[in-house]
Amino acid sequence: MAKIEENFLQHEALIPGLPDDLALKCLVRISHGYHGLLECVSKRWRDAIRSEEYARLKALEGFCGNWIFISTSNGSRWEAYDTEADRWEPLPIMPVSGCNSVNKIIGFSCVTVCHKFLVIGGQTVSPVHQEVLSDVAVFDPFKKEWYMAARMRRARLGFACVAISGKVYLAGGHNFTCPSGFRDAEVYDPCIDRWDYLLAMPFPLVGCFGLSRGKHFYVVGKKEPRATQYTHILFTIEEQEWQVLENTDPYINFGLSSIMEEMVYFFDEETIEALGQKEFDILCSCPALFLPDHERPLRPSGACLVGSKRRLYLIGGLTIKFDTQSCSYSVVQLNSTRFCEVTSLSEEWQNARLMLSQAGRVLGCAVMTE
Repeated sequence: MAKIEENFLQHEALIPGLPDDLALKCLVRISHGYHGLLECVSKRWRDAIRSEEYARLKALEGFCGNWIFISTSNGSRWEAYDTEADRWEPLPIMPVSGCNSVNKIIGFSCVTVCHKFLVIGGQTVSPVHQEVLSDVAVFDPFKKEWYMAARMRRARLGFACVAISGKVYLAGGHNFTCPSGFRDAEVYDPCIDRWDYLLAMPFPLVGCFGLSRGKHFYVVGKKEPRATQYTHILFTIEEQEWQVLENTDPYINFGLSSIMEEMVYFFDEETIEALGQKEFDILCSCPALFLPDHERPLRPSGACLVGSKRRLYLIGGLTIKFDTQSCSYSVVQLNSTRFCEVTSLSEEWQNARLMLSQAGRVLGCAVMTE
């Protein structure tokens, strides 16, 4: 009887009335976040969704999904939020070459390019070993697994990094042998898995972050590790030239920025602001946070502001609350996910599904869209 049932399942159509190849093409259009539900439909659906052919068809059609990748307490552990399905999923633990017991990775950069998620460089932190990395770990959303790409030309941390026109650009940073920083810049082509040097910056920069607008790569960093002032440099992709910028807006001194449709949205833990081509506007106050056992509204710090599909998301962070009984303050790690349509930013923030872990301060985040 069991064998008869197994034979029946093997010949059962994925979708009644459709050939299996056409049915599979229909299923690949469904967002990754619904896969758990789809696998509950039947054993055939489960096997189909876990098959190599399903992953191949998704990659062929470019149905990578709309994801927000977040790392908080540990740079090698990531969670991914499917904005369409409103679901968080844990990613497999990220590989780190030569390290089996990494407590934390700091100073890395992360970007999405060509439907892949890249975590680049940084420094490992563990009781027995610390190393600055040239690693490039790549997450494939179709196969749902990590692999290692070509290493950077130079190991570095605290560098600026962006994705522009299907390539990854990075500049600046430092390592143990050169704490004063680097002038050099690199570009990565994922199609041929190769890094090449770019024209060097006019001077070294450390503690950097990067922004991209159109074909422009903005590098923001310090000329010295102890400097209090940030320096702003612009690299134009088409001209392959660096330009030192003067009189830049204060928003760019912080890494809590997100770019969506040529608008820069900035979160300074008090307000959310936007910068167009010329004008700089305060859009709204940072949305208040209410905890179940706390009466007063609280403000998050160390959260991440990201934009995807005309929505702004405010994720994770920390807050400080006061306990009236013990008359003491305590730090609360947040796992909240809140969003707002950019057209109604000042009106209403909505709660989305909570993160899987008590997130706390966000170490890295990146957005992938189809």
